[in-house]
Amino acid sequence: MVEPIAKASNQYGTGEQRVAMLFREFLETLESKEGPYPYLTTQYESEGGESNQELSAMFPPPTLALRNDFPVKPRLMGNLVLDQVNLWIGISKDGSSSGLHHDFHDNLYCLLQGRKRFVLYPPSSSEHLYPNGKIDTVHSNGLISYQHLPVRADGLTPFDAAEHHLAIAKARLDAGLRRTAKPETVSKLKKEYKKARKVWIVAQGESTAVDEGERDSDDADVILRKLEAEEHRSGKGRKGASPNRSTRAGSKSNDEEWGGVLSPTTIDPAPTSTTPSDPSSFSRISTPRLHAHLNLSTTAINPSPVPGQYPDLIKAEKPYVVELQPGEMLHLPASWWHEVTSTGTTLASEAPHVAFNYWFHPPDLSNRLFDEPYSDQVLWSYLRKKVRKLTSKQKWKPEWRRKRERGEGEVNTSVKKRRINRNAASVAG
Repeated sequence: MVEPIAKASNQYGTGEQRVAMLFREFLETLESKEGPYPYLTTQYESEGGESNQELSAMFPPPTLALRNDFPVKPRLMGNLVLDQVNLWIGISKDGSSSGLHHDFHDNLYCLLQGRKRFVLYPPSSSEHLYPNGKIDTVHSNGLISYQHLPVRADGLTPFDAAEHHLAIAKARLDAGLRRTAKPETVSKLKKEYKKARKVWIVAQGESTAVDEGERDSDDADVILRKLEAEEHRSGKGRKGASPNRSTRAGSKSNDEEWGGVLSPTTIDPAPTSTTPSDPSSFSRISTPRLHAHLNLSTTAINPSPVPGQYPDLIKAEKPYVVELQPGEMLHLPASWWHEVTSTGTTLASEAPHVAFNYWFHPPDLSNRLFDEPYSDQVLWSYLRKKVRKLTSKQKWKPEWRRKRERGEGEVNTSVKKRRINRNAASVAG
């Protein structure tokens, strides 16, 4: 999926309908002499089994095909948990803008080709930057939470956190049942599971009625029901309900770039948005108005200039303006507002601008930031192990190498590489 540029404003990130396109077709459009050119940005669709979906969500195309060409997690990011990597490719002869917005993850942005100018505002200036959404709170680590879908300081929604804790409790109970643990241990694990389940139900907003007809329950659920049935017959009674497996609207797969476990720049359905396609995390300040306020060069078009618009903008802290060159990286903490103007390597250049970035779940502990960046250590230890398993070395080996190690013979490993532009360096070998 590629994003067309908004003709009215000459910028991306305005909610334009994405267009499905093969990667080779996208490269062909970049080689054409006439624009406008589409922009390769974050990909969301995935196919295949659950594990493949998880892998594709973390490494959306085309990064999954390039997975042996970059480190899964740079060492300088410490123990932060990886959420997603992305490849960004576009062409703008005069410069195109992302619009002023913020993300919900810590961003390590690596410029491979072209030039990027970042205008950076801290989260503390949020009230003066006219976000589309209504801010609920700004956490101590700077992460912005909105009223229509609050998030914790580590970026997880309460529902996502409850869902992960429920999975942890279920895994522990299953393990205890498999190894025939002592009755008191099983009883403790059962109580932990029930507690996690109740929290999950409250977060989900569902009723506490039991669905006795649920057929896809796992072993722990089945055994719990039998235990609860015995308790009921013995007169102890019960409270709570069994979890169902339906996907809740507003969960990981359906939302905008919520730093929890969600994806950047998806359309936000918040009723507080100025239009149905305006994400909460985008500013209502037009790019030309922002550039004029900062005396920066611009090619963005203001569709409806209004004198005296955005009077609070002057109250915002003075932003950083950063020029990024090829081979340089920028670490952008979660919820730092940024407007990015992209151009080729030189002015009026027809060569593409290419960037690669990592998104990490934001840390919520400042006193032990590098060694243990998250306060909910049980949950994040679980997620860290899950990511490590998902990105294990065996999974990352090319198919031809795995076959060779298994003694299955040689495989044709030649890959025809296509250059985006003969005068430009190859993007990813």
